[in-house]
Amino acid sequence: MGVARLDDARPAFLGDEPDFVRDAWSASLVDAAMGLGKRCEARLRWGVQRIDERGADPVTGVEDARASVSCEIASRGIDWSAVMLVKLPNAPGEDRLGTDQTDVAFIVASGWQTRRWGWGANLGFGILGHPEEAGTQDDVLLFGLAGWWSAETASFRLFGEVDGAAASRFGNDVRALGAGVVLGRRIPVTFASRWGLTAPAADWSAEAMVTVVPARRP
Repeated sequence: MGVARLDDARPAFLGDEPDFVRDAWSASLVDAAMGLGKRCEARLRWGVQRIDERGADPVTGVEDARASVSCEIASRGIDWSAVMLVKLPNAPGEDRLGTDQTDVAFIVASGWQTRRWGWGANLGFGILGHPEEAGTQDDVLLFGLAGWWSAETASFRLFGEVDGAAASRFGNDVRALGAGVVLGRRIPVTFASRWGLTAPAADWSAEAMVTVVPARRP
């Protein structure tokens, strides 16, 4: 569960239009993960949002749901996994709460960690449906790099990350830098902020999230 605030965000495919800059609040209604066997996991994320675009009345409604499946790739040393993510077109597009299009992403992720620190990286490609031109899509390169450090005697972890999309034909080259802290272990609480590095990205965002980890069965 969590809430997020975005300032001067720009909808996909409209990043070069100043009139479409928006401020937004979002709250997660569903953000759940479930194991599929020993090496795979399915996740579903869905929530509500309130968008305030310049020159338009504020609108409130559901977000496009996001479903993903990730599977660990057996290896020694560095951890590897493959991820498929789908953004569903369930949010209404007439108020630009959604895009009325299905987006698909395929990603390979790797990482390594000890008790104190670790790093993770991913690389893949995404297929974004154009909300205003039927039958048109944008193929983008997706990438990300993150690192974290945990205190030895306290229950907190600091992290930083940079991620985004490149090679877009429609101005969707979104890149952002983020940092935050995770407090607690049994019920972790995360506070994070992000800053846009390119014009289509939101100028900044802030997020607070609580994660509940089910107890393991004996």
